[in-house]
Amino acid sequence: MDSQGEKIHGVIKRPQLGLSRSKIRENGVYAIRDFMVMDNYYTYKATSHAYLIEFYGKTYVKDINPDTVPNSVFEFQQFEVLQTLRVVDDKQLMDVVGKVLSKCTPQNHVINGNPERLMELTLEDAEGNRLGCILWNNYIDHFLDYY
Repeated sequence: MDSQGEKIHGVIKRPQLGLSRSKIRENGVYAIRDFMVMDNYYTYKATSHAYLIEFYGKTYVKDINPDTVPNSVFEFQQFEVLQTLRVVDDKQLMDVVGKVLSKCTPQNHVINGNPERLMELTLEDAEGNRLGCILWNNYIDHFLDYY
């Protein structure tokens, strides 16, 4: 995220991962140069940005003062807005806040020839709006560890 709050997906491929892992920490703030910019080709997108940045061998990473970048990385969506959309992009990740009203038992399904685990939840926001959502695979386990 830059100083205006714009977010872009960053990719570090396996050959550079070892070099970058020691330099980059989650929630750290960095100046980065010498990287490639390309179309955001991922099926499931972490940001809505049309492009992504990809590190390569000469990518330079430097720690900078965290006060120069906004603190919030969330883009919370209101339940009532999501419910009025005719089409929701199921490939775009989104942030919501709500309490869990109900959960179903995880189910096994075959989707596009692949075995998948799914679990349905019903969430409720502070205004009483309800929203259904589905957790997939390992996200079910993460959820159940806390619920």
